[in-house]
Amino acid sequence: MKNKIDSLQFIRAFAAILVANSHIWNDGILWGIINDFGGYGVDLFFVLSGFVMALTVKLNLNTNAQNAGNFLNRRITRIFPIYIVCVIPLLIYFTYKDGVQTLFFYLGNLLLLPSFDFDMTYRLVLGPGWTLIYEMFFYYVFSFILLFSNNKNKVLYAVLTVLFAMVLYVQFFHPEAEELWAISMLRMMGNPLLWNFACGILVYYIYERYKGKVDISLTKGLIYFAVLSCIAIVLLFFKFPRFVALGIPSFLIISIFVFINNRHFDNPWGRKLVFIGDASYSIYITHYYFELFRPQFYEWTGSMIYNQAVTRNLTAIFLVILAVVFGCIFYVLVEKPLIKIFAPKKVGTLEKRTP
Repeated sequence: MKNKIDSLQFIRAFAAILVANSHIWNDGILWGIINDFGGYGVDLFFVLSGFVMALTVKLNLNTNAQNAGNFLNRRITRIFPIYIVCVIPLLIYFTYKDGVQTLFFYLGNLLLLPSFDFDMTYRLVLGPGWTLIYEMFFYYVFSFILLFSNNKNKVLYAVLTVLFAMVLYVQFFHPEAEELWAISMLRMMGNPLLWNFACGILVYYIYERYKGKVDISLTKGLIYFAVLSCIAIVLLFFKFPRFVALGIPSFLIISIFVFINNRHFDNPWGRKLVFIGDASYSIYITHYYFELFRPQFYEWTGSMIYNQAVTRNLTAIFLVILAVVFGCIFYVLVEKPLIKIFAPKKVGTLEKRTP
């Protein structure tokens, strides 16, 4: 499979577990900055997404409209089936718990829509879904630009320009957007998180320029990964802007890992990591259930362990492990069959795995 880059599945596995850990084990013994570091997983996912879209976009159909439609169709059928399966039970649960909500509340949650006004009460019942709104926005921008050209470089340059210019425009001319909720349309359009997708496209150009010429060992890659992650923690601690603290290290890490040869993962442990990376979208989506019902687990385990600190930490560790295991099972039993149903045509391996 020519597009398979196993090292990126390692990054996906790390990112998914990091996010799950920060959501579930966030009131125990872990240092506060480590919990804040969970956002690093989102930046890594966004850079990966930008890279994969640039690498796998197909411009081989008869018209620009067909290329754009094909691209968007593949993204929608990849994102939504698994998301819908997970969000419907939560919509039912919160309707029962909080009462019937507005029509837009249900449409927005099902279709991953941002808020188009200044309503600070609008929320997604599946917490991590806010990042999927950003993902889908990136895909909409990408597919819109595909309508105007079938030249890959022109398309990618245009996407880069739009993402950088749009964020700067909102930052300069609508500073009030900073006060809005993350899933407000205006806030999203001015959020430097979108630059991570652009950084992923830049990684694609680095990869195309040096593939076959650069071969980084897994050991060196892990050292670079550890150093850059420590730098990210320090920058986060000193409250540098998120794009500087997490976005740029994510860009550098992905730029390094694309040059780690697949042979380094051709062993039992390597294949397990690749499998967890394959399951990263399922882990990312389903772990929220373990976060949501964590208080009930605390109550249950507290009846057996009388030290509350021990209860919180042991329960959280157990739930993180359980969330990862459950996500892997969900991947095998639900996600993979849904992929076969909604994306029957053979596509590039990387594109299949993109959340």
